Amino acid sequence: MNIAVHTGELDEAAIKGFQVVLVSDDSFERAMQVRPHAPHVIASASSDALRQPLGLFGALATPYSLLASPRETALMLGATLQINDICHANGVCFVACQSRGVFGNIFVDFGPSFVVNDTNGEQALSAMISGVTQENPGMVTTLDETRHGLETGDYVTFTEVKGMTQLNDCEPMPIKVTGPYTFSIGDTSSFGAYQSGGYVKQVKMPATVSFLSMRESCKKPEFLISDFAKMDRQEQLLLGFQAVDAFLAKNKALPLPGNKAHAAEVVALAESLNAECKLVQSVDAKLLTLLASNARGDISPMAAVLGGIVAQEVLKGCSGKFMPIRQWFMYDNTECLPSEPLPEGEYALEGSRYDGQIAVFGKTYQEKLLALNYFLVGAGAIGSPPSPPRPALLAQPATPSPCARRPRAHSSWCARARCEMLKNWAMMGLGCGSKGCIHVTDMDTIEKSNLNRQFLFRASDIQKLKVRVPAPPRAQRAR
Repeated sequence: MNIAVHTGELDEAAIKGFQVVLVSDDSFERAMQVRPHAPHVIASASSDALRQPLGLFGALATPYSLLASPRETALMLGATLQINDICHANGVCFVACQSRGVFGNIFVDFGPSFVVNDTNGEQALSAMISGVTQENPGMVTTLDETRHGLETGDYVTFTEVKGMTQLNDCEPMPIKVTGPYTFSIGDTSSFGAYQSGGYVKQVKMPATVSFLSMRESCKKPEFLISDFAKMDRQEQLLLGFQAVDAFLAKNKALPLPGNKAHAAEVVALAESLNAECKLVQSVDAKLLTLLASNARGDISPMAAVLGGIVAQEVLKGCSGKFMPIRQWFMYDNTECLPSEPLPEGEYALEGSRYDGQIAVFGKTYQEKLLALNYFLVGAGAIGSPPSPPRPALLAQPATPSPCARRPRAHSSWCARARCEMLKNWAMMGLGCGSKGCIHVTDMDTIEKSNLNRQFLFRASDIQKLKVRVPAPPRAQRAR
């Protein structure tokens, strides 16, 4: 893997050489200091392996590329729009992401005509034929033992049909499903009479989708709904994010957590923006107040969720497989916030690695996290041998026995949960205080195969116990 860094001017010539551009922010650094004139940084990565067939994701036409925006978002609003304009005009796939406390958004623009080679990534269906009628439209019947599983609008081809040989090796034709074992095709009245045999196979047809630029999409947004209980929030959150960016551009700083005056200004800016674009009938002042208070927040679970989604969108842009997000994805976890507003003093930053989390939940909550005692059963990851599911962890605070052992049999999904949970706990500071502790029990040793699926281990750790290797670094971080 080759890594390159560009510190020069971020102009059209620099941007249009990439296949995918990702613009992201860094909420923690924004919270600490805003430097409007910080240089842009482009980081690109290329490898021969990335140009080889990748199985599920096909083959990449060009090396994978990544563009990171300035970490401070004083330029976020203007620079993101400018970068998107360049990408949209030059056919470069564009993804933007913001994380503000328990709120986040993702924007995707793959250009005016992006071709998706496989919309769902599922294996093409096939079925045996038991009959085809000579009429307009022709009715195809499959064997009763298995449903064909096709949908109206799918394209199919036929092979090994006896009698009605015109169907064999024909061009893909659309179908209309009439039942679990029947569907209709085009005019077969002039074809030979069906005798026996034959197979029908689904054909994945490319789909061309059109995306609006960010400037246009802000006026006519299209959303991917993640929570149907919050359908009415999509436009409100889009308006709120724009208002926070406007606040940052005006004041050269983000709203302070728990500051009523700053929150009121964000709401006023949202109302002003809504008067121009008419996104919502009325601004939800309560929701936007929460967003303003979370603007300086930065928590690892949100980064993990949004980062995973963004990574998938980048792969979609590189491979042309799976349907991209059309075009905004709004995400929030307001259920995690305190039911009653906390005093502004609760959000005072301490200059620690947990300031981004304190800006969301307050000092008292962070102190409780640091003092927790948790018991984690197993430290495995992807690749564990499958078995009947069992609880992955004991989430309640506990003082476990030092003799506690992990059962040998455990499921792969449990293993993934354990490994990822342990990493998120470390980032959140869970049990990292003088009174806190994380107890892990796992009798497995590290194998060479673990190195390519776990960030906790290195080559020098092979044959060591999984629970022993991460313990010293964690103890050092706690001190």
